[in-house]
Amino acid sequence: MKKIVKLFAVMLVALIPAVANALEITSSSTPVYDAEKNLLAANGTAIVIEEREGTTYVTWDGNDTGIAVNDQTIVAGGYFNPYVDSKTTIDLDSTSVTMNSGKVNIIVGGNVVVNGGYTNYDKIYVKEVNVDINGGTVNEVAGISLAYSSTLDTVLTSDYYGTDFYSVDKLNIDIDNATVSDRIYALSSYTSIKDVVINISNSTVENNSALTGSLGVGTNGVVDSFVANIDNSNIATIHGGLRAMVGSMKINAKGNTTIGDIYAGSYYAKSETYDGTNGWSGWRFGDIDYGQAGSLEFNLEDGVNYNNIYAGFQFVDKEKFQEKFSGEAALETYAKGIEGSEKAKVVINIASAPKVTDSGLVSMIDASKENVEINYMSKVEDLPVIDPSEDVTEPIIGITNVDKINEVLQNTLKTNEIALDYVANGVTVSTTIEMNAIEPEEEVANKINQLLADEKVDGKILGYFDISILLKNDAGDTLTTIPELSDAIELSIKLPSNLEPVKEGLVRKYYVIREHNGKVELIDAKLSEDGSYLTFNSDKFSTYALTYVDVEDMSGVTSPDTGDNVVLYIALGLISLVGFGFLVKNKKRA
Repeated sequence: MKKIVKLFAVMLVALIPAVANALEITSSSTPVYDAEKNLLAANGTAIVIEEREGTTYVTWDGNDTGIAVNDQTIVAGGYFNPYVDSKTTIDLDSTSVTMNSGKVNIIVGGNVVVNGGYTNYDKIYVKEVNVDINGGTVNEVAGISLAYSSTLDTVLTSDYYGTDFYSVDKLNIDIDNATVSDRIYALSSYTSIKDVVINISNSTVENNSALTGSLGVGTNGVVDSFVANIDNSNIATIHGGLRAMVGSMKINAKGNTTIGDIYAGSYYAKSETYDGTNGWSGWRFGDIDYGQAGSLEFNLEDGVNYNNIYAGFQFVDKEKFQEKFSGEAALETYAKGIEGSEKAKVVINIASAPKVTDSGLVSMIDASKENVEINYMSKVEDLPVIDPSEDVTEPIIGITNVDKINEVLQNTLKTNEIALDYVANGVTVSTTIEMNAIEPEEEVANKINQLLADEKVDGKILGYFDISILLKNDAGDTLTTIPELSDAIELSIKLPSNLEPVKEGLVRKYYVIREHNGKVELIDAKLSEDGSYLTFNSDKFSTYALTYVDVEDMSGVTSPDTGDNVVLYIALGLISLVGFGFLVKNKKRA
């Protein structure tokens, strides 16, 4: 190991003159290990971190032996600047760090910049930075970093603050089956990234430093778009960022995922008045970090446990923001802020209420601000999907547009007071739609028969049925029914091929009668061109009756109560109609 360290220390010294004399670096070079700082710079070469016989090695194409590192080593995908005076521009297409096993201290996807009052870099640009961790343990994962580690000298003059000094177009961080003992962040120290995508699955991200949370944008930087996708993982905390500018931030969590506190990164203050006046005496206010955001969205699906979503960034108006940055080197870049951030849209889509609702911080879920939108998601289960082309001997009722029905059911639950009350009390709800054959109450049957007589529809009623939208808990118990949806949904009836043929000179008309809240209506259905199935729409669900009648073919004559365009309001689920024997083909959506 000592021989390897000495060898690459010599390589580093040998490299310095070449870098010092270069005006622009546009390609990769051989990775270099700095033994004194315990830092390995890949210099744009794609590297792989793996453990062999208890020792962690960094290898690359053409060097399978690699460099031995340890759990205190800093590994960077880009260049690391030595202490030289010459100005150098870095312009790389990409950097790549892959970790499959072993232990290291910190992984930085891009370049590492440190100095003692000056830097040899004039400008740094990387088109795409990639970090792919498939196993092992790492303390920190950073996309790009300027003033970066307390173990390094990180003093920079104001000439090197701002988005034009160090920028990246795309940052990809993928973590699967790994442990990050401290944090994952996109950037730090007055750098900028256009698009950030972080994918975390089957992993644990802890938070030992509590500086920027275990997952977040980072510190003192600008990100146009930040997206984090979390699946089946444990995340200690999520922060919007510390003194960071975020154009849009989206957190998507699903599976068996547990998250601690989530800080929204909005302008909201810690106080209940949202006036932004608390804690301005220090650079960091309690557990809430200041910064600005353009929009924020949190999607926490069923199965995700979390403490709460709290108010994040602290300031309200641009004047106060500029005052805070007055006299600092980053003023020109960052005091401009994000237009409209004081009214940043915050959308929170959750399947259940938070575990912790009273911590002394401002809960975004309980916030009564017009720009905070809370949507409670619900599972939609057991929707009967039918194939209109299938040949059947009994009528089959179901749906063909699953996505649209999911959307309507979700939108309904966003405003349904009963569903919201259950979710607010920690109950995860689901919806399903059922149809059952019934014997109607005499009063209802009389109203339906009278309507048919009034409309001069001399058809035989094939059956009565009830359609219900059920709200259920996790145990499958029915909590309540929802009688109306926010919008109509389209459903279908596949007609049997063995229906009695229509006699010559006649045409067949299908009708549905609906009784809802005492009102009886004759509703239209649309017959397909081949005559094999009906389509219809419904937003109300109570008692229905189905019939058809064969009438004289009045070709070329249009009647408001007859014709091929008749809408039939019906619903989904299991149905068996009396007399005619309706069956439902209950196919669950794959």
